[in-house]
Amino acid sequence: MLASSATNALKQLSSGTKFDLIITDMNMPEVDGIGLAKSIRKKDADIPLILLSSTGNEQLKHEMHLFNTVLTKPTKHHLLYKHIADQLKDIEVAPQPNQPTIINQFSKDMAERYPMDILIAEDNFVNQKVILHILKKMGYNPDVSSNGHEVLDAVAKRNYHLILMDIQMPEMDGLEATRFIREHLKIQPVIVALTANAMTEDREICLNAGMNDYLSKPMKLNEVISVLEKWGTAAKQPSN
Repeated sequence: MLASSATNALKQLSSGTKFDLIITDMNMPEVDGIGLAKSIRKKDADIPLILLSSTGNEQLKHEMHLFNTVLTKPTKHHLLYKHIADQLKDIEVAPQPNQPTIINQFSKDMAERYPMDILIAEDNFVNQKVILHILKKMGYNPDVSSNGHEVLDAVAKRNYHLILMDIQMPEMDGLEATRFIREHLKIQPVIVALTANAMTEDREICLNAGMNDYLSKPMKLNEVISVLEKWGTAAKQPSN
């Protein structure tokens, strides 16, 4: 989730929504990153906090204890990814309650029964980690792209059976990347849309762009398993 100010961030934190990580800028209107961190620490002393700051801030030298990591802007993509991954490495994906059959299927046997090369196209680092965790628990070893251009680079080098394609990505979104793949790729992958929008018209937009299937975010284990079984079974069938 995004917050435009420290005040807005604190409202979201007080709403009851659980957050696993907070990334804040140092320079914000009304209350800066240090002020926000002090308020957060009064409510939650353990939540990981990453600060993005310009160089030369004297006040920050005395407040480093408030943050798990401080990164200098502009922050390189791979460096931010590394620190986010480090802070989230101990987070486990909890299975859905009252779904014992899903818990049984949440194993490495899945990839053995339905072997596929999978590409995750998702620009949100936390979402990437969650999807990677789920698929790796099932025995898959997916690749990850953060925007449509990276997707096109990836499919040019490797033939994927399945692409989990986020709709809203920077530079080139999932719909545009899908249309390009459908027009230019000789070997066609199955493309499953990932979107936070659950409206029927959004589903139709995805399918009209050339996508094969649809998953709503946040993803549910039973729906992920259903998609993998459906298209994994199809991948086993001999082509005519």
